[in-house]
Parts: sequence; C-alpha cells; structure tokens
Amino acid sequence: MIKHLLAALVILLPLHASAEPDDNVMTVESLDAAIKAAAEQENYEEVRWLSEKGCLFEVPEFCYTYAFVLHNGWGGPEDLSKAEPAYTLACENDIPDACNALGTFAENGSVGEVDGAAARSFYKKACRLGEPIGCYNLAYTWQEGIGGDVSRDSATELYRRACTNGMAEACLNLSLLLDTDDPEARSAMNLACEADIPSACYYHGEMLQNGEGGPVDLEKAYDRYALACSMDYADGCFLQGVALTSGDGVQEDPVLARKLFHATCQSDHAHACALYAFMLEDGSGGKKDLNGAHDAYVRACDLGLENEICSKL
Repeated sequence: MIKHLLAALVILLPLHASAEPDDNVMTVESLDAAIKAAAEQENYEEVRWLSEKGCLFEVPEFCYTYAFVLHNGWGGPEDLSKAEPAYTLACENDIPDACNALGTFAENGSVGEVDGAAARSFYKKACRLGEPIGCYNLAYTWQEGIGGDVSRDSATELYRRACTNGMAEACLNLSLLLDTDDPEARSAMNLACEADIPSACYYHGEMLQNGEGGPVDLEKAYDRYALACSMDYADGCFLQGVALTSGDGVQEDPVLARKLFHATCQSDHAHACALYAFMLEDGSGGKKDLNGAHDAYVRACDLGLENEICSKL
C-alpha cells in the first residue's frame, strides 16, 4: 500500500513548464525532484509544503499531489476543504485520479452536501481518461441508481472495462452481475480470486463445484475453498470441511474437517456449529464428546439454524 501511494506522489512534469532558473527561483523540474526525494524518504511534511508551493502557480500535477496529501492527512492534518479546490484544478486539467477523488467527495458529502449527479459526472470523466477505479465507481452509480437512472447493462459494461484494466474488485462485481452459467462470469471470478479477494475464491469454488460456466472440477473447487479459508473467509472454511468429510475433490480427512468446523463455529457460522456438534456426537475425527455436542447444537440454534433438533433442546 505504501509503495502504491508513494507512486501517486512521484510525478513527472512537462519539460516546457520550466521557468528560467536563477538563485532565488526553483524550476518546475527541481521542485518535482525535491517532491520525489521527500516522498521516497516519507517526509510528507516536506511533500505538503513543496506541492503547495507548486500548486500556487497552478501546475496541475503539483495541485494533485497537494490535494492527495491533504486528503490522506499526510504531513499534517486532513483538510478536505483545501483538497477540493486543488483536486478541481487537477481534474480540469485531465488528471483522472483527481476527478475520481472529487467523485468520492460528491458521493459521500465529504465537502458540502451529497450530490450523486456530480459524483457520476466526475467518475465518468475519470473513466473516460482511462482510470479503472473511475470506471468501477461509475459502474456502481449505474448499478445502484446514484445520481441518475439504474442500468444493469451500463454497470456490467463498465465493470467489464475496469476488470479488463486490472481492477480485481470490478471482476468480482462483473461476475456477480452476469448469469452464473456464463463462462465470462466464471473467468471474471477466477481473476478476482487470483487477486486474493476471499469471497471471490469462495464463489469461484461454488462455480467449479456446480459446473457453472464450465465443467465441474471438484479438485480445483476444493483448492478455492481452502484458499478462501486461508484468508479467514468462514464460508470457505465450512465448504472445505464439507469436502473433507465427503471426499469430493480431496482425500477424506475427518480430523481436519472437525478442526475446521470447530474454528468456523467460533466465527458464528451456524451450519459449521451443527456439523461440529454431529462429529462430536458421532466421534468422527476424534473422541466423542456429548456435552460438547450439546453445546455446539445450542450455539447453532442460537445462531438461527432451522433444524428439528433445535426444538428438542
């Protein structure tokens, strides 16, 4: 994350913007170099001071950097009221990240009142200028009807554009909007999972297990559930445990399954509690523990499990 944010500060400025150097005037290039050096040293007070100096001369890149540090509270307190005009100048000069930031301000009412229509307009410009997150945010406004009409088709196309440009969250949303039997949905969910989005790995596992958007692949489905579980996604742990009890796509391992159901029950997963209770009662994967089984059944029912056993407790 730090490296990504630093990259936003390490800017390249047009050579023709330079002033003639003298002993008292810093050129655009020297100011640019000074900001880069300060950012690489994580000296954000210096970045803030230098970029403010550059923004006074309405150099868009400097204004974006100044707005960015103000927005994120780097090198001093967060100040969105000062960030907004600096972002505005940068956006007017076609810096897409600035337009996207203004969109979030308008959508959330960060400076002034909530303005969905303005948010959609800023996101549209950011997207047009090639910023994937702008396309993603614009898609969301179409999906939810923020600042205008709802359009599932527009949202789908915009999520597709952002996904194609490497935004994993857009791939996830694209997949969820498409029909589950559409091969594109399966492919997009796979991309999101490969970017380590836990829910995407879980959903991709379900697609592989159910043969949605392609052939059934139980071994890969198990791997996806296990990957989701490794990222603390409870539903992934639950279905990994189920596979270990059934042997679907993996060798049966009741000991590991019992451990997974126990851990997932502790995360308030009702069905995991029920299966953990059953294994304690049956002695699967370890010793019988009827008292422990009773407690796990009670917990499952308290968590909302609808089962005939709950009426007997």
